[in-house]
Amino acid sequence: RIVFCYRSSPDAGPDLIRFLDTHVIDSMRIEDRLNLEGDTLVVMGYRNKSETFPYGFFKWWNLNRDIGRFEPFR
Repeated sequence: RIVFCYRSSPDAGPDLIRFLDTHVIDSMRIEDRLNLEGDTLVVMGYRNKSETFPYGFFKWWNLNRDIGRFEPFR
């Protein structure tokens, strides 16, 4: 599962990730979250970094099923 989204600046990214953690992931039953197969990614592009496309333009977040939070993808 991959969600692609865009923000006007990098400062807006963490707010969206917190929103997804709180309103989407926290609404799932723990058993359902732990049984998800594959990765769940959020890919966020930032308009103020358009000159760096595709390098540096996107930031990737991966769902850590164990703790129920998105973390920067490494």
